[in-house]
Amino acid sequence: MALVPTGMMSVPATEAIDRPAVAKWYGAKYMRLSLHHRLLIAFLVGTLVVFAIVFSLGLISAQVILLQLAGIALTAFVITVISRKFSERVGLIVQAAERIARGELDEPILVDTELPEVNALAAKIDQIRESIRHRDKQLLRRNDELRDALHHLQQVNRGYLEMLSFVTHELKSPVASMYAAAITLQDGIAGQMPEPQRKLAATIVRNCEYLEDMVKNYLDLSRIEKGEFEVHPQEVDLLDELVVPNIEQLTQQAENRRIQVCCDVPAGVIVRVDPELVRIAIGNYLSNAIKYGREHGRIEIRARQYGSAVRVSVWNEGAGFGDEQREKLFRKFGRLSDAQTKRQKGSGLGLYLVREIVERHGGKVGATSEPDHWAEFWLTLPLSDQTKGTLMSELRKVLLIDDDVDLVETLKIAMEANGFTVDTAHSGAEGLAKARNNKPEAIVLDVKMETLGEGFQVARELRTDERTKDIPLIMLSSVNQENMGFRYDADEQWNPVDVFLDKPIKPARLMDEIRKIGAAKTR
Repeated sequence: MALVPTGMMSVPATEAIDRPAVAKWYGAKYMRLSLHHRLLIAFLVGTLVVFAIVFSLGLISAQVILLQLAGIALTAFVITVISRKFSERVGLIVQAAERIARGELDEPILVDTELPEVNALAAKIDQIRESIRHRDKQLLRRNDELRDALHHLQQVNRGYLEMLSFVTHELKSPVASMYAAAITLQDGIAGQMPEPQRKLAATIVRNCEYLEDMVKNYLDLSRIEKGEFEVHPQEVDLLDELVVPNIEQLTQQAENRRIQVCCDVPAGVIVRVDPELVRIAIGNYLSNAIKYGREHGRIEIRARQYGSAVRVSVWNEGAGFGDEQREKLFRKFGRLSDAQTKRQKGSGLGLYLVREIVERHGGKVGATSEPDHWAEFWLTLPLSDQTKGTLMSELRKVLLIDDDVDLVETLKIAMEANGFTVDTAHSGAEGLAKARNNKPEAIVLDVKMETLGEGFQVARELRTDERTKDIPLIMLSSVNQENMGFRYDADEQWNPVDVFLDKPIKPARLMDEIRKIGAAKTR
């Protein structure tokens, strides 16, 4: 098959030529031509087509066509010259735009042609160049100012941190000495004092405790802001190495306010944490509970499994806080504004430090409260693999609500012998009050107390109360027959009870059901 050369491309000389491909190739070549070449080609092709049509119709002679073609050639030449000049001027503008794109803004765009449109376009682009150049200078100047300001702030901050560290270290020893001396006077170790002097000594003790907390918190704050608050996790025993040391350290403060500290943390629970930092976090919770708790009241520190973590909580009787104040609790220098907190001095750093420590361990913090009754602060810590799935999942603080006094006392004795903490109530109203004011982890209640079905009424009130809606409920019933006037249905549309157990109930069966609910809640 013969081939006909076509410039850079060889096209088959048979009907098998790929005409669309050839047309596409020629089209690409045409689009790469300069503007004035494309104008010239378009003009010549259009003119030739018109003359061919006219000549084929016999409307004009060949001589006239030749003369007109000569005139057209001259016109094409003039068009070529003009379009070339236009293209050259536009090319200068394109080059200037490329310089602007590269950030070369100092050289002005100088295009002076006999074409006013091209001159106007060049002038506008030059205005844009000048505007960008001016803005660049402003940005560079502003950047220099910001750099100088940042350097100044860094120097100020460095001075602040150095002063903070120096002052707190210098205060630590004299405050400890004053505190020991004040305790000695208050307790009468150096000789009994009259009541007015003893009260003054107690005031000194309170202020020394405040100063001691402040010094400790500011030392920790300086470590955070210097970037020295690094976490070095290791496996430690939660009770022996983290909780007990804090309780022992704060025993004197608790005794000063006649507050009972109860510990419900199982032995042998291993967590993977930085022991020094977590002791600070738990200590801050306990210190706050003593400081803001009710005098002659009670504090409970508990630990329960929470998925793959352990949830450590500190509960105390006291004024608590409202929902509108909750978001202030863990902020830096955040303090509540009620009358109780105003009476107690504080730096507003304790809970902020707790949050920083716990979040650096991948945990969470939180708080709940019943105003005028109690407050509970909690945190989560990562458990070691060997501790996951242990009996920590038990719900061990139980409230029994039943008017059968003998049954309640029997269950209480058996459950307390197995490590449960049991509170009792002998009526629905008493049970609701205790559930709201001293939040249990599980509630056992009877269907029939003063009236048939009173247990369900109590259960529904517990489920609709924000303070108690998540507490597991176990109902004891000896009336499960319709002919006795009452029936419960485990499949009813809204059932407020988790488990039904028939009476008579063995203590071992009840404890097993409570453990099952606890294990299910941690999964």
